[in-house]
This record gives sequence, structure tokens and C-alpha cells, in this order.
Amino acid sequence: YTAVATDEVDFTDKKVTYSLGGTDADAFAIDATTGAVTLKASSDYESKTSYTFEVIAADATGNQSKQTVTLSVNDLDDGVPVMGASSYTFSYVENQEAGYVVGQVAATDNVAVTGYE
Repeated sequence: YTAVATDEVDFTDKKVTYSLGGTDADAFAIDATTGAVTLKASSDYESKTSYTFEVIAADATGNQSKQTVTLSVNDLDDGVPVMGASSYTFSYVENQEAGYVVGQVAATDNVAVTGYE
């Protein structure tokens, strides 16, 4: 996410600096010059499903404008599939045709995520 603001009335240098505030501001960093917002640590849907913070734009004279930002965390399938057995052993009669099924394994995935982007 990159915050963007302009200051057409500032009589000094018309530059805007950015900072963060609000509930979850400590989880993020912002480049004071470019407004680029980054996470300080990896996020996990199972721990926190969304973050809310404020982007504060200020000019050289101290005038400020605030914008609330909500970041939703998408749940990914981060669970490992579980095999049905710790090992499998199969045998078959020689000279079978191509495509002959020599055995079948099974695994389950108990995470209820049905898609991802």
C-alpha cells in the first residue's frame, strides 16, 4: 500500500511527510517521503484477520490530514495434507499393461480453504 497526498497551499516547499497512528500502527512501517506502507513482520490469518491504522500526511507548517486504512488478511491453505498411513507397500503380477493400477494412497487436508489468489 502506498499513501499519496498533495499540498497545493503550503507556502514553504509543498512537500508532504507521512507517519502512522491508530490501533495497529505498530505492526507497520511507513516511508516518510514516499508513503510506502510495509508490514514489520509476517501476518497470519489464524492470529489476526484484519488490521486498522491511520496514515497521517503533514506539511512543513504542521497541517495534518488523516486517513483510516483497514487491511484484511486472506486465509491461505497453510496446513499440510496428512497421509492415511505412515507407509504403503504394494505388489503386483509382472507383465501388466501400461496404466495398470499398482496401488492407491490416501491423504486428507483438514483446512477449509477452497481457493486462493
